Amino acid sequence: MKKLFVVLGLLAFCFKSYAQSGLDNILLKDLQIRQTFETTDGKFSPAQIQISIPDNGKSNYLIDAGLALKLDFLKLKSITSYITGEYHYNTLINLPQNNYQFGYNLRWFERSDNPNRNWRNIIIGNLKYIRDQVYSTNSFAAIANWTWYNKSRTGLQLNHPGYLAKGTDNFHYTYNLTPYLGAQYQQFFNSNTVFHSGSIIRPLVNVSGAIALNKKYDADASIKQPQKNIEFFADFIARYAMINTTNPERYTKRFKSGINYYFINTSQVSVSIGGNYNLGSDPLHGLKDQQYWQIAFQLQI
Repeated sequence: MKKLFVVLGLLAFCFKSYAQSGLDNILLKDLQIRQTFETTDGKFSPAQIQISIPDNGKSNYLIDAGLALKLDFLKLKSITSYITGEYHYNTLINLPQNNYQFGYNLRWFERSDNPNRNWRNIIIGNLKYIRDQVYSTNSFAAIANWTWYNKSRTGLQLNHPGYLAKGTDNFHYTYNLTPYLGAQYQQFFNSNTVFHSGSIIRPLVNVSGAIALNKKYDADASIKQPQKNIEFFADFIARYAMINTTNPERYTKRFKSGINYYFINTSQVSVSIGGNYNLGSDPLHGLKDQQYWQIAFQLQI
């Protein structure tokens, strides 16, 4: 329960700071709020919160959120880094999830002096400590993901919005496509009846996509990209534990699809409510293999 108040307090502080003159630029420049920071910036992953407090019976919570604070000690234009904290807690599903993580995130975006070279590499690396409260396990994880970015605004767009129409309605519909390849290394330090001390190496592949119906575009407002109104999205990730000395895990997957309605959607902040369907598991975040429907308040900075 204390962790819940800490997370809600941080979110309230962020909203308050965003509304205050002079502090909003500092907050939005150095702080990010999402579900996770393991993938590229274009990856769909807003923080989610849902609370159920009945008159009689046990309260239930969904807190799927992470905070990242930017570090400035690396003075390189192609590299940004953050210290991160994530909390994945869900008692609204059949097999509860209770997992928190602390670590370091580094993002490398390839630069080029050649103006004709549009395709750029993006690599995201994470080092983190993971505590799974359900299994009472402690582990260390190293994660690396790679994808492409198309600098040109023509052709297939990756990791930023692409337009689905031309002419006067070219801002009305957009799509976002984010494929990536990656690998996870997880080292468990303690043993119990489920997990033994040992390591897991998981190569993985992910494809996510979304189609958005945007709000009316105002060219005079200097908006860098269309603001979403309604968005349909789907995400699929597959992993295989090619080396595993701690438990029987081998092939795991997760499919997620749904719809989001945006109250606020700018290049800096989005606030929405989302409904989605989930099938599968996420071992790194302590989500066991199951399927469920979910509706939640969502925030991304």
